[in-house]
Amino acid sequence: MTKFTPALVSIIIRTHGRPLLLLEAVDSVLSQSYKHLEIIVVEDGSVDARKVLESRYPNEDRIRFFSTGKQSGRSEAGNLGLSVAKGEWIGFLDDDDLLLPNHVEVLIGNVSESRMKVVYGLAFEVPTEFKSVSPLLYEEGGVRQVYKQAFSRPLLWVENYLPIQSVLFHRVLYEKWGGFDTSLDQLEDWNLWVRYSLHDDFLFVPEVTSKYRVPKGLRAALLRQRDLLDSYAEVVELHKDYKAELRVGELHEALKILARKHELSLFGRVRRCGASLLKRLLLATISPRRG
Repeated sequence: MTKFTPALVSIIIRTHGRPLLLLEAVDSVLSQSYKHLEIIVVEDGSVDARKVLESRYPNEDRIRFFSTGKQSGRSEAGNLGLSVAKGEWIGFLDDDDLLLPNHVEVLIGNVSESRMKVVYGLAFEVPTEFKSVSPLLYEEGGVRQVYKQAFSRPLLWVENYLPIQSVLFHRVLYEKWGGFDTSLDQLEDWNLWVRYSLHDDFLFVPEVTSKYRVPKGLRAALLRQRDLLDSYAEVVELHKDYKAELRVGELHEALKILARKHELSLFGRVRRCGASLLKRLLLATISPRRG
């Protein structure tokens, strides 16, 4: 009788200059109920994390460490991780995010019953203010669930509703479409999901299996949103040349999405107004009060 071997899952963690925060992320992967996995830690530009990992996990052979050698950015670091991953299924985890103990088991358990090559779950968003990274001190706000979106290919092409750590994908998609676009250092994951969705559906699992952190303070949140708005236009420009197959129902859905966007005005006008509003809000938060 042939013994069943579960699929190997590779979790890639990109990190830079936050070794103590990294340990929390690694702990969340090692705590998975699904045990047939490897952890690939890629440090962008140094080897500082290696000693911390070796000290904390001296006998853990599921952790593999790599470095870009020089600071190259998120996309280059992610591509290094992809190039050395051995897993049949692959996922990313930012060094400040966490997987719940059932994350891999739930996603692999569901996708193994289908023919789909991408699976994603729900995630909690945790507003966090970091006081210090060494020693590690932070304050978390109230947990909330922002994205609850069943898979929609047309919607994904205009809005990223997939937090990076919530997704697992089969390695055949990486082999076919490649990794991150190295011209991007923001929203590179959204561009990856769009490319992977051109000819494949994603399986949605309506269960919370991970947590991701966002800035807690108003000013930090606005700065993050401003950067994302700037990157949004760049990524959308890349998407214009992609070709995909759409079912009639998806075309109807795409038209509804476009109509809804049109109610808010054309994208460029919305973006300019949004950026202008963010700048005014930022100025209001950093300008000294008079009187």
